[in-house]
Amino acid sequence: MRRLFITALLLLTSLSWSVVCTFATSTALAQTPNDDGWDDEGDAAEGGDDEGDDGWDDEDKTPAKKPAKKPPRKPAEEPAEEPAEEPAEKPADDDGWGDEEDEAAPAPTPAEPTPDEGGGDDGWGDEKEEAAPAEPTPDEGGGDDGWGDEEEAAPAPAQPAPNEGGEGDEWGDDSAKPAEPTSEPEPAPEPEPAPEPEPEPEPEPEPEPEPEPEPLPDPPDDLPPGGKLAFTAGALLERGEFTAAEAKASLATVTPGGEVDGQVQLARLRLRQGRVREALQAARAAISKGETHAPARLLLVRLMAAQGESVDPQVSVVERLTQRFPDDLGLAIALGETQIAAKRNTDAMKTARAILKRAETSVTAMKILARAYYATGNDSTTESILERAVTIEEDAEACHLMSQVFMKRKDIVQARVWLDRAIAADPNYIEALNNLGVAFIQMRDFPAALGVLPRVTRLAPGFGASWLNLGIAQRGAKRFTEAENSWKEVLKVEPRMSEAWFNLGVLYLENELPGIAKEVRLNQAIDAFNRYRHGARMRGDVDKSLDDYIAEAKRLIDQQKKIKERALKKPKAGSGDDDWGDDGGGDDGGDDGGDAEGGDDDWGDDEGGDDDGGDDDDW
Repeated sequence: MRRLFITALLLLTSLSWSVVCTFATSTALAQTPNDDGWDDEGDAAEGGDDEGDDGWDDEDKTPAKKPAKKPPRKPAEEPAEEPAEEPAEKPADDDGWGDEEDEAAPAPTPAEPTPDEGGGDDGWGDEKEEAAPAEPTPDEGGGDDGWGDEEEAAPAPAQPAPNEGGEGDEWGDDSAKPAEPTSEPEPAPEPEPAPEPEPEPEPEPEPEPEPEPEPLPDPPDDLPPGGKLAFTAGALLERGEFTAAEAKASLATVTPGGEVDGQVQLARLRLRQGRVREALQAARAAISKGETHAPARLLLVRLMAAQGESVDPQVSVVERLTQRFPDDLGLAIALGETQIAAKRNTDAMKTARAILKRAETSVTAMKILARAYYATGNDSTTESILERAVTIEEDAEACHLMSQVFMKRKDIVQARVWLDRAIAADPNYIEALNNLGVAFIQMRDFPAALGVLPRVTRLAPGFGASWLNLGIAQRGAKRFTEAENSWKEVLKVEPRMSEAWFNLGVLYLENELPGIAKEVRLNQAIDAFNRYRHGARMRGDVDKSLDDYIAEAKRLIDQQKKIKERALKKPKAGSGDDDWGDDGGGDDGGDDGGDAEGGDDDWGDDEGGDDDGGDDDDW
């Protein structure tokens, strides 16, 4: 009997040593879901050692990183059968709770079990193979804490009650003390300076209502067929119907009796379209077919003056014609207009007086005489002559000339009165409509100006002065983009009108434009001022105030560059920092020295460097 006892003791000792060796070489095996790592499930059922000790004295085999106290759980009243052994798929070194090291206590607190993906053997050899793993039983009271660490075989233990203060975090672990962060979070970066606000989009202007066109006047009966076509072309041109006017004028040039008048209407059409060279060609074509045609002579001289060509040769030509045809009053009027264009004002006065001797009530001769005196600066005589002319006939040009006298005197009210009279006599009088818009601008009544000037640009799109004044009115109404477009249109129809460059320079210097950066806009201002300076020098004008404008633009550009430099020196928010203040530096995949391939849990509590394919607890 004694021998049998000694033999059994030796067998038990050998078996124990075998188990110890097996455990010593299997420290990385994962625990099963129904095992908490303390080996107290089987002991409680079989009546082994105390709950707090498994008899192996190996609780400190795996060092804990940060032991955290866990809330006590009530042990199951009846332990369920142990699940069958299954091979572990992925070993887990750490369950994330820091409970591997046993604290000496009279009644140790069971740690939360770590979920095992494979449900394999825990290395203790205490599972019962004949028992199948049971499905987890959810707690009726909502005891699942969302961690997946409840015992599957036994009924889930009751969750601790939440604090009375309502401080539960909805994870079911409210009784546990929350872990403190490894370091203080870094302060939030200073906000970047707010960018300059974009200018509000300008409201779309309401389209000006189109006036109902009046019926076309009937041509005089005594005109030849070509003359009637030319007359109709002129009427269409006054209404701004350029396509129909061109068709009628072109047809008149090939119809008997309309060869000269048709070319004159084509020249007027091209002038309103801003095609001055073609207008000159049409006027010369008209002269070649009728050298004594007074309207053609008058139009040719005005076109040559507008192009900057010398009209002195034309004075000699017309003088010879008047000597050949002394009774032709039309040629005498053409001679007076040519002399005014050539700035021979004294000769123009003599010609006008000679006409008045032959026709005392000739309003046309009075207008030539008044213009000659106006050019010499004799405004009083000009006014008296025009007053006599309008008493004979409410002539639109005479009223317009009177308005110029008052505009020169800065009497805007009286000027507007005479402009209204001129427009009443001829609603499509281009120069009178343009100057009425100028009067409104000088009165700072920009809406009223915007009610007149678009009509001028529609009737004569090639009239650069109307586009220039329209841009001024639009800028006054804070419609900056439209003003820019209007001044650019000036440079298309009349490139030598350098005043448009000056207005563009002031616009770019002082006003925000959508879609244009400030520094770019200021550089455009400098370029515009330089272009205006070049045009002024071509005319012999020198404007020293341009230096002040350009200097101001350069100062603002330097200021803008300094603002950008200061903005670049400020650190960008969020670059390389996860706002937890736990960065170890140098890691691309996390912030605490973990593996850059995704082995880091982004919480900064891992030892780092593990590439075990997901054995980290992700917390």
